[in-house]
Amino acid sequence: GRDCRYVSVWLIFLFVALWHDLEPKLLAWGVLNAFFYVVEVLCRRVVKQYKPSAFLNALCVLGSAVYIGVLILVNLIGYSGAAGQSQL
Repeated sequence: GRDCRYVSVWLIFLFVALWHDLEPKLLAWGVLNAFFYVVEVLCRRVVKQYKPSAFLNALCVLGSAVYIGVLILVNLIGYSGAAGQSQL
């Protein structure tokens, strides 16, 4: 539930990584996804404490764009090796 989501997300992503195959790159994928999910939830909690403003909105948009790039890199690590270098 909501109270233990920080622990649950680690278990879920590690289970998915182990389910697919026992490889270091998939374990890295699971750990990185869980880590950045926790960062996202914590950032969302911090942002809710402030009044909406144009600056905060721009900061959230920038953070979202960076987060999408991070998720792309995490998936490249998990499914292609170290940042996709082994397959490119």
